[in-house]
Amino acid sequence: MPRGRVFLLVALVVLTVGVGAVVVARATDSTSKPPVRPAATSAPVADSALLGRAEELLIQRCMREDGFQYWVTTPNQIPDQKTFPYVVDDVAWASRHGYGSDLYRQVDQLRAADPNSRYLATLSPQRQQAAVTALNGPTPTGLKAVVPGGGVVQHSAQGCVSAAERTLYLDLSAWYQAKKVTDTLAGLRAQRVLADPAYLAAVGHWSTCVRAMGFAFGTPDQMRASVSFSDTPAARATEIRTAVAEATCANRTDLAATAHRLDAQYATAVEQQYRTEVDNRHRLETAAVVRAPRRCLVLSRRPGFACVRTQAREEEER
Repeated sequence: MPRGRVFLLVALVVLTVGVGAVVVARATDSTSKPPVRPAATSAPVADSALLGRAEELLIQRCMREDGFQYWVTTPNQIPDQKTFPYVVDDVAWASRHGYGSDLYRQVDQLRAADPNSRYLATLSPQRQQAAVTALNGPTPTGLKAVVPGGGVVQHSAQGCVSAAERTLYLDLSAWYQAKKVTDTLAGLRAQRVLADPAYLAAVGHWSTCVRAMGFAFGTPDQMRASVSFSDTPAARATEIRTAVAEATCANRTDLAATAHRLDAQYATAVEQQYRTEVDNRHRLETAAVVRAPRRCLVLSRRPGFACVRTQAREEEER
């Protein structure tokens, strides 16, 4: 999901849903612990940047038709940003960033500067709620997906997000099911890695190693939880020293190699288990990639058509 839309969705939650403020406060507090485990993601797509741009352009036109401003922003990848789903195993990276709290603060700065979030903050509470409805639809009904574990997630089949996805992928219901299932697969395989006897044995070896370096922790999570993520010099020094010890022992023992091996093994296993959804997502995205570069994309949310010019065409006309 492109950065601008992420920040807009976060802002909508903060400004209109009370319970969301706690979550976002954790994300913006400079003393918060940065998330080392990555969010669950799906398998790589054919051209995610192209699809993301096309979807954002469609959402922009739709939101403007509903009377709201919406900026399509270019995703800003923070240099050196990495995720470690099991254990920090890059000593050089840890010596520069610790657990990444400095990079995490850069994300907060980008969020604060995002034009969609800044625009939303200028709206009245009533207009903010109207923006939520325009973006996500009036109620979370119309789309349903059964995810691994038997849970059910739902979303509105109305609103600008669904309109854009319908335009790109045509079969919105099939797309929603495929996306929601495949988006859980990274998390599902991580659960299996963390419970694997080989991983647990490797964690034991790692624990012995860090104990010899002066850190009495049974798991990488426990080690990370001991750190106070602050930008004071003393806190930063402790963060870096702790992360370097974690990474050093991950490589001195078999933990890093075991985690990588099991991650690849379970990635194959979960994709085989959910082959239908993986194949459906690939099929729908491949067709959308062919559709997206056209000069105009048709928005099929309401009677009539709206033309959305691609970035290349916009630049030609400037």
